[in-house]
Amino acid sequence: MKSQALVVVVVLVSGCASTHLEDPVSVTTTTGGVSNTPGGVDPSQGMPNTPAIVVLGDDAAGQIASVRCTHESACGNVGTYGTFESFDVCVAEVRRANRQQLTGSVCPQGVDPYALERCIDDVRLQPACGETPKTCGSPSLCRH
Repeated sequence: MKSQALVVVVVLVSGCASTHLEDPVSVTTTTGGVSNTPGGVDPSQGMPNTPAIVVLGDDAAGQIASVRCTHESACGNVGTYGTFESFDVCVAEVRRANRQQLTGSVCPQGVDPYALERCIDDVRLQPACGETPKTCGSPSLCRH
């Protein structure tokens, strides 16, 4: 019985010794970015017929308003004694203001999705209440 156990241990240990440390290793990382290239395509080769990602000004205005009003609500600025009567009123007012800055001739090519993501992160992380970060201004958000 002991000799069978010893054989099993020797086989297991010898199997570990045959690991090839010089073999290439693949590492996968997540960047949180958006890719326009399908799997298996080298991004450096480019995809000439793939359209760029564009966020419409109205959509961006809605996203900013939602995040900003959530932040304002946490600050106590939404409700009976706050700056905004209700969450819905806050969203409507902030969306209207942002829509004017991000649509039409102001951002004719749409909104840069990466700049929008940075703006939304800045709204979530800002310590001050009642302010919109500079990264959320139309020149910062427009695609060029």
